[in-house]
Amino acid sequence: GGVGMLASHRMGSRPEVDGADSPLPSCGPYPNCARLSRAIPANAETVRRVAEAAVRSDRGLLTGRADELSLTQGGLRATYKVGPFTDDLALEVTAGPDGQSVLHLRSASRAGRSDLGVNQRRLDRLTDDILARLDVL
Repeated sequence: GGVGMLASHRMGSRPEVDGADSPLPSCGPYPNCARLSRAIPANAETVRRVAEAAVRSDRGLLTGRADELSLTQGGLRATYKVGPFTDDLALEVTAGPDGQSVLHLRSASRAGRSDLGVNQRRLDRLTDDILARLDVL
């Protein structure tokens, strides 16, 4: 299917992509998970490299830090520790039109029904960091 552009509820004109095209699993009805896809005006290899650096340096008081990280063909997987809780981050970058790429992120808590918004905050912060590193904010 085609990639539909939606306006972000948080930043106004920030181009988020319809998650239906995401290679990452849906969160389903679970409130302890967040997923987003974002069009980025840079090639996929550059976005993957910058995203890895962003995840490796990511440290949030409420969202934890990447404890274990493994690279995949299209991105990476990381485990975050937040106090006694463990969250799983999946990141994939796919090629988009005109030399652009699409960043796909999913963060989910392993236990509990609610994450108090931690996973969404993590994805927002990582996305902002990646965009700042690419100088496309």
